[in-house]
Amino acid sequence: MTTLPNAGVDANLNGDLPFSASSAWNERVDTAPLVASSAAIIAQLAPSTGVHPDFGSAPTSGIPYVVVPANQPMVPFTLTEYPSEADPGPYPIPAGAPIEAGSDHHMIVVQQDPNSPNGIGKIYEAFNTSVDARGNYSGFGAVFDSTKGDLQRPIGNTSADAAGLPIFPGLLKYDEVQQAIAGDGVVHHAIRVTFDSTLLKNAFVSPAEHSAGNNPNGLIPFGTRLRLDPNYVIPPNTSPENRVIIQTMKTYGLIVADIGANWFITGSPDARWNDSTLHDLLQTTGKNFQVVDASHLTPGPNPGPGPTPNPSHAPVLHSVDTTAPNGKVSGVEQVTDNPDGTHTIQGNTGQRAVSAHIDTFQNDGHNMGFVFKEGAGQELVTDFKVSGRQHDYIILPFSQSANLAAIIQGATDSYDATTIHYGTDSVTLQGVTRADIQAHRHDFRFHG
Repeated sequence: MTTLPNAGVDANLNGDLPFSASSAWNERVDTAPLVASSAAIIAQLAPSTGVHPDFGSAPTSGIPYVVVPANQPMVPFTLTEYPSEADPGPYPIPAGAPIEAGSDHHMIVVQQDPNSPNGIGKIYEAFNTSVDARGNYSGFGAVFDSTKGDLQRPIGNTSADAAGLPIFPGLLKYDEVQQAIAGDGVVHHAIRVTFDSTLLKNAFVSPAEHSAGNNPNGLIPFGTRLRLDPNYVIPPNTSPENRVIIQTMKTYGLIVADIGANWFITGSPDARWNDSTLHDLLQTTGKNFQVVDASHLTPGPNPGPGPTPNPSHAPVLHSVDTTAPNGKVSGVEQVTDNPDGTHTIQGNTGQRAVSAHIDTFQNDGHNMGFVFKEGAGQELVTDFKVSGRQHDYIILPFSQSANLAAIIQGATDSYDATTIHYGTDSVTLQGVTRADIQAHRHDFRFHG
């Protein structure tokens, strides 16, 4: 029988977690690999700033939420902010629903769902929320279905957070921290964190769907996964609550969700929080964190089997003729069979590097095309040029032409690459974001 969260403001969820165990919010990162530039990024990411709990005992300290029954009456919600990217009402907002204090005015309504495996149905999140004297609500609204997975927003659409993410799954809640103290010592989800716009790149990686600001040279994109160094030693006099929070930052990490103060983590208000001991978290500073390569946490639809591993521990070199059908590109290319089962082709035209199983290169005089066939497996393009006069394009089997919108929507990205899934095959483009894919959908062509 499904255990439902309690109803009410900042109610006990009774161990329920929104979304599935495979959601990026609910997956561990304590053993995940790091991005190659992790140390260099952390050295510039406000390394001397301590983790700041942006929540506490006052009703105005944190982002509140309210849990309502599945049959909560719907009321109108007028979209006054970014209406083209918002989800229209009505919403199941109860009378007196709490609205976050401060400038963002978030409001979160969580529906019980006895038919959901986690007892939670839809999550209604609003930004810049206002309510008039007659009880009419307005602002920006986004709706997430807790029974489904990540990436529910259209690519490039915002949510009540700048990253296009749901807020609720990343909030620290008093009751779940107490349950962790009595249990295994960790809250089983990642924590929402903010950074100043000067440090955030106007780009996003999965599970984020949106970015904000105008800084193309920031250190990290929205959606970046951070974790506290697993070897970080928790101070001996740490309170039980802080010990759980610190361990959670080691095990499940942080997800960069919005613009705000550096290293501010988010929770819901609760009169039982001890503000004095919470602020001891400031002793844990940015220099103790790492940047996670979270590409394995957000698989796309039907990613298919991985490449067959090469039993050798050293690359094997051979050659292949890649004469294009139009005769404009020809030459002998060097192919490297890598130990992990991938393959790299180094071309003499533009020095392109791609994985094997490719049919041909194509060149129309300015642009380079990479032609992939059915059954190609998992491919890699390491220097794909997504814009400019001399830009590249992807040519997929014609059988996938009707699926272009789903292919673009289903693209998944890690810290520095985006993977396009088609059928049971995939192509990974290094240095390309999902936003790039959405903006340059005309660079997809089809053959066959």
